[in-house]
Amino acid sequence: LFRSILDLDRALTELAALDPRKAEMVQLCAFLGCDQREAADVLGISLTTAKLDFRLARARLQQPRARQRAV
Repeated sequence: LFRSILDLDRALTELAALDPRKAEMVQLCAFLGCDQREAADVLGISLTTAKLDFRLARARLQQPRARQRAV
């Protein structure tokens, strides 16, 4: 998916520019080991919103970069 850690960093930076909460959700779950309930508590959002944010963020990060810019 990502050729290097720099590609992942760029993708997360782009996501943060579009939606900071979704980027923080990814960071909390993927890098800090929080489960979605813990991340929801940290972010002050409901578990349902956290699950949706994570699902949408993951989908966005999985899109090829060229398509992301077009969307």
